[in-house]
Amino acid sequence: MGSSEIHAPDTVIKLRMTTPNLFSRRQHLRLWFEYLRLSHRIVELQLNLEKSSDFYAPWGDIHAAKFDNWWKEHKNLFGETSVQVIDSITPHENVIHLAIPLNVPISRTLNQVEGIIRSKQLNRIRELGKDAQSQKSMSSGFGKYDPTPGVEIRGNTLYEILVILTTWIDLNRPAVNTDFCHRVLERLKSRPRSKWVPYLLLNPPQKDKNGNLRFGEDQIRQIRRYLKRGMEVCRSVSLGEFPGRSRLD
Repeated sequence: MGSSEIHAPDTVIKLRMTTPNLFSRRQHLRLWFEYLRLSHRIVELQLNLEKSSDFYAPWGDIHAAKFDNWWKEHKNLFGETSVQVIDSITPHENVIHLAIPLNVPISRTLNQVEGIIRSKQLNRIRELGKDAQSQKSMSSGFGKYDPTPGVEIRGNTLYEILVILTTWIDLNRPAVNTDFCHRVLERLKSRPRSKWVPYLLLNPPQKDKNGNLRFGEDQIRQIRRYLKRGMEVCRSVSLGEFPGRSRLD
């Protein structure tokens, strides 16, 4: 894997060229968790968060919690949403495990599976204290904490935006310029484990006529777009939706 050297005054930054790959459902839910925490630091979103407080109440106190510890206690809020082959069984209230014979016609198997699922869904909805007749569909009675249906989640992009937006807010929303870009890279350099360059900053700064290192105007404009899009995601999250229906994803 390649690396990039960026020379700022008195510093040499060596960082990886690529971001972590965030493609699993758990990683996407982790992004939701982190964006929600960040939303609580954005003054203009406090009214939204008050309106969605009941929605997020089962999540408990997320402010001081680390995701891995929080996940162990709250993963039951997020059911699986896709069929998959499993090698081991992990109990979950909203999941059933079936043994499906491969030497039986698919049509017969599907009929049997459908009957089992319908029965289990009905029983589960009753366990949750809900009226099955009031549900638009049986599946609507289950976990409400799912990313926006039908929206592809680009985890890598959302993570880059999260890092840049968090840095901007930590620094009290400074002007977005070459200095800010250097500060983003310095922050990434200081991380104990993952060190990487955001896609927008892969091209190193160039010397201007005075010999100062400056990032390109296109890079700075893209950083501003990232900040705008990050605020859009935070706004959606503050209203109980992730990643929202923004054009970002």
